[in-house]
Amino acid sequence: MKEVKNSYVWFDHELKTRSREKEKLLKQAKNSKMDVDWIAYKRARNEFKKLFRIKLKNFFPKHEPKDFKNSKKFWKFYSNLMNIKSHYKKK
Repeated sequence: MKEVKNSYVWFDHELKTRSREKEKLLKQAKNSKMDVDWIAYKRARNEFKKLFRIKLKNFFPKHEPKDFKNSKKFWKFYSNLMNIKSHYKKK
């Protein structure tokens, strides 16, 4: 399992535990190559993503852009995570 320092404020113990579980199931699925293991991994992956998005969405409404040092980087990051599409088209 790769260890990455997580700088996300909303990435708490619960997410870390789910992430480890997901990685463990991925390793097991790759080793066994059984469909049942792949299904378990996919379920854990989807649950992790769902929880991550919920915690992220709960974190940001409590903060304003001025709370972040670089608002351009913040909005680029926030838009990508929230799947916000711009109404303006680049030419």
